[in-house]
Amino acid sequence: MEKAIRIDNHATSMTCGVCGLPCQRFGKHRNGLRRFRCQACRKTFTESHDLTLGEMYASKDKVMLALQLILKGNSIRSTMRITGLDQNTISKALVLAGEKAERVMARRIVNVPVRDVEADEVWSFIGKKEKRVRPEDDQNLGDCYTFVAIERHSKLVLNIAMGKRDQATTSSKACATPRRIADSRSLRTASLRIVLRSATHCMTAATSPN
Repeated sequence: MEKAIRIDNHATSMTCGVCGLPCQRFGKHRNGLRRFRCQACRKTFTESHDLTLGEMYASKDKVMLALQLILKGNSIRSTMRITGLDQNTISKALVLAGEKAERVMARRIVNVPVRDVEADEVWSFIGKKEKRVRPEDDQNLGDCYTFVAIERHSKLVLNIAMGKRDQATTSSKACATPRRIADSRSLRTASLRIVLRSATHCMTAATSPN
């Protein structure tokens, strides 16, 4: 393993983990990190660093800027032009940030006191409209509904789920929402009855004795 001496968060020297000899500076990596090369075995090393969102080599500032632009309504292509990041990098950042946000919501939003919770859905589509989806197409194409449970007075988003307008997707939302609020009786929905049926079933299962 290579060893680095770090001063002011920048490696000033590095020892080759193969030869045990001091390495010389060898320019910078494309992400701005310093590189070192062993003069004996010619192996190159990059200074130690933390990965953005745990998996990405892109700089944290650029990834944060890309996420902020997406949240403000920019398209992925316009975000590419502003940040210089590739569209696959931006898409990966969205997925990783979304997964982390989902874990934070599951851990922190539990038994929240509420007055009035509204559950509703927002329609969109992936690739093509539902009526144009063929049997041989990817079944993820077509209609895509975003189900949201929000506290009407505080505007706190309690739960969110995305998928088809079917029992499986609504059950995943309806079963998680009662666990996140203190009073499940405050939950109401405008149109989708299977949300209420799923929520009622989950609340009954949670309160019934084993």
